[in-house]
Amino acid sequence: MKMKNSFAFMACCAALTMAPLARAGDIFGGSVTDEKITASMKKAADYLLSQRTADGTWQSGTEFIPHVHTLHGSETALVLYALLNAGDSQENPRLTIRSKELAPAIRFVVDLKADSTYAASLQASVLAKLPRDKDPAVKAAIDRCRNYLVNSTRKAGGHYYSLKQAAEKPTHFDHSNSNYAVMGLVALAEAGIELPAAYWPMYENFWRTNQNKDGGWGYAPKRDRDLSTPTMTAAAIASICQIRHFTDIGIGTEMKQDKGLDSAWALLSRQYDPGSQNLYYLYSLERVGLATGRKYINTQNWYKEGAAMILKTQRDDGSWQLNKEHFYATNINPNVYTAYSLLFLARGRNPVLLNKLQYNGPWHARTQDANNLAAWVGKKLERPINWQIVTLGADEDWSDAPLLLITGSKDPNFSDEQVDKLRAFVQAGGLIFSSTDGAGPEFTAAMKKYAARILPEKTELRDLPADHAIFSMWAKPANVKLLGLSNGIRELWVHAPIDLGATWQRKTLTNKDHFELPTNLYLYATGKARLAPRLATLTVKNTNEPINRHIGMARVKLGDGSDPEPAAWPRMSKLAARFNTGLHIHTPTPTELDNGRMHFAHMTGTAAFVLDDTQRAGVKKYLDNGGLLFADAIGGNEPFAKAFTALVTQLYPDAPLQPVPADDALFAGTIKESVAMPTASYRRFMPVGRNEFLPTDKPRLQGIKNDGRWIVLFAADDVTSGLLGTNTWGIAGYTPESAQTLVRNIMMYAYTK
Repeated sequence: MKMKNSFAFMACCAALTMAPLARAGDIFGGSVTDEKITASMKKAADYLLSQRTADGTWQSGTEFIPHVHTLHGSETALVLYALLNAGDSQENPRLTIRSKELAPAIRFVVDLKADSTYAASLQASVLAKLPRDKDPAVKAAIDRCRNYLVNSTRKAGGHYYSLKQAAEKPTHFDHSNSNYAVMGLVALAEAGIELPAAYWPMYENFWRTNQNKDGGWGYAPKRDRDLSTPTMTAAAIASICQIRHFTDIGIGTEMKQDKGLDSAWALLSRQYDPGSQNLYYLYSLERVGLATGRKYINTQNWYKEGAAMILKTQRDDGSWQLNKEHFYATNINPNVYTAYSLLFLARGRNPVLLNKLQYNGPWHARTQDANNLAAWVGKKLERPINWQIVTLGADEDWSDAPLLLITGSKDPNFSDEQVDKLRAFVQAGGLIFSSTDGAGPEFTAAMKKYAARILPEKTELRDLPADHAIFSMWAKPANVKLLGLSNGIRELWVHAPIDLGATWQRKTLTNKDHFELPTNLYLYATGKARLAPRLATLTVKNTNEPINRHIGMARVKLGDGSDPEPAAWPRMSKLAARFNTGLHIHTPTPTELDNGRMHFAHMTGTAAFVLDDTQRAGVKKYLDNGGLLFADAIGGNEPFAKAFTALVTQLYPDAPLQPVPADDALFAGTIKESVAMPTASYRRFMPVGRNEFLPTDKPRLQGIKNDGRWIVLFAADDVTSGLLGTNTWGIAGYTPESAQTLVRNIMMYAYTK
């Protein structure tokens, strides 16, 4: 297929950095979803694949400003890099290094002898993703890229278009070429390719030396020192922060001010414009966000806002192009813009390992700890993984990740309101992971103090036993002590009283236990389930759907441990609103059950229980008058299951629990607003020696009928935890999807029967 326009790649990187930026406005407002992003990415990938030339590449065959330099190979390398990142993000077999469709382009990039900074840097970004041990050609290509980028570096840092042009103009360099050189060399270094030890400090000094007085950077140093542009400022910050992954290895316990970066951040925030159609600018913003863990720029979510602009401007054929106000809009092939857009959507979409909590104190003394940890975990799990910084004032953001990391060396002095936010996070299914910076006891003592306030029973952090699943989820780290706080079903807070952060900060890979432990913790929190993308939050937002029916339910109080997941039913109530149902939660004792207000009652617990005669009589009266009692053994808890079975036997000695038939209305979807449930899915965890949890794809439920109506329903499998939407390991029961479907059907059965 013939290319429409010449590939003016340098224009995209240079001239467009000086194009005016459109105002963003209210472009996202909550409309961006992961479903929309994945659909957009598929359209973009399909478009790019349709644009391949006869040889399977994306080469225009022409040069931009031929008398100045050549950019041969840049377009193919950029598009291929974008498609491979999309494949990582969506786990799409069409877009992997083993894809037959991408094989010609991969071979082209491997064989490429790049003679420009742009081409070499993009080639390096692709090569870093390829296995090199068994392919001498890949290894040779990596050596060529590394040698070119290192040898073309100016004496004080910086790059120009090509070695030839650098020789002709010995004093010339620019920040766009320099930015791309850093990007390529960082990709190689992160893939384990050795670079000269002096390279990173030299290049960090280069960027800092050429910073303008206003805190930013322009395209051409010295020639326009007061013309800082948003694109070049973002690119420079990204380059410095990526370089600091290699230069910042200090393990002090106090925060250090960086006036240069602070000034740059201030300018970037003032100039921030996610509505810009300059896709190189948006890609630079993404590099800043991913390198620093910052979720917000100028109080705005850079990924959501940038994605909203990208989704809004995608053309029907799946491509992107600049609007006509830009001079280069008709001179640059849409493949370039489409690749940038796809890169932004794909890289920002990757799962978030953890959110690191910012508080008033030394929360970030080791600025590279979380970044280095996330990079290590991503390599081991063979999936790119991000990390983020969150604040105490934006606790609604914490649910983006299963882990909330708190580090420090001093008491954070959390207020009562802030402790309430920590409690709400763990109640919603999250797991707090705290780690002491340094050897002092103050931070550990503080974590014990706050953890003791999380549960109503004032439970304290305890030593995790050696046989706890966290010590064997994936690896088996030795000689690492952990403290944990449990609600009887899962760990809510895990604390490391040792200095894990120093190991992460310095990338001391020989101490692999310190990396394996948080990897285990992540897999524990996610239940070894498929990793969720950034926007797939478990938070259920309120809906404006009309409520057509109101159902009352009773969360029956049975004493300590009878409500270990207090956020489960409130979350189900929000889900119910989506099918036009108002679920109203009451918390009576067994003697306070009220048929007039409560269509069904629910019991669960973390331990055995016994009701006295008066309490049993209250339950019996409720059931005989038309009520329905539903119970589940939360977590698959055996003592509760036995206690509930004993209670039912006392209530109805002549009517033992019996399996609910597969064709029952509870599963058939014949009840109004219920959902057909011919199959059910279960969590991967299965307790040893428990026959009731043998594998099946059918829903499991027992019950007792009276006059043709179910009055008791019991699940030995956990249902309650599933209402949180989480997949924490160690819980035997339904997956969240099946648990929520089952409860929906029970709700509608109780309402209609």
